[in-house]
Amino acid sequence: MMRNNLAGRRFGKLTVIRYDHTENNKNACWLCICDCGNLVVLRGYDISSGHTKSCGCYRREFASGNSSKWWNGGKAKHSKGYTRTYNPEHPRSDSNGYVFEHIVVAEGVLGRSLNELEVVHHINGNKRDNRPENLMVFPTTGDHIKHHRLGTISKRRQRQDLMDPQKPNPIVSCACGCGTTFLKYDSFRRPRKYVAGHNNLKDAGLEVKDA
Repeated sequence: MMRNNLAGRRFGKLTVIRYDHTENNKNACWLCICDCGNLVVLRGYDISSGHTKSCGCYRREFASGNSSKWWNGGKAKHSKGYTRTYNPEHPRSDSNGYVFEHIVVAEGVLGRSLNELEVVHHINGNKRDNRPENLMVFPTTGDHIKHHRLGTISKRRQRQDLMDPQKPNPIVSCACGCGTTFLKYDSFRRPRKYVAGHNNLKDAGLEVKDA
């Protein structure tokens, strides 16, 4: 008994007619009819996953171009700034046949399809720069998010007010007016204005007396 009976179901331009045979690797194959009238036998996984959406006529139509006045060379801009390319045969293409260009480019570099968990990252932050050298593939969304967080932390740490290690650490007076002196930069080379615990005294109008 087959686990998934695809007979009678429709996928893209394909309508499954009946079960045909099972391959040696136990993949069930199905006889389908395409909207263009062609009959084709396809693996069940390729059909149900959306990897194959036609007998091949989609690809031929794409190769011959499009006569629509809205045709823009098969490229379109996504609302989030990414570039989409017309490739209706791609398993990740939307209902209009478009897929994100960075996915297609990354898959071309890897020589395989990306799995459902993998995420493509634009190294320079430009979402429309889909050159192979500007793309990086992360195993999961979590890894991608972690990379962005580390990058944000790194930028925050690029402070311009840190002490120059080639210069001496000057002695300054506490900004609260208590008269206490201390080294301006702490052990992490960060500048200080107050003695510990005195940063709120000036705003509170309190006076610090020497012991």
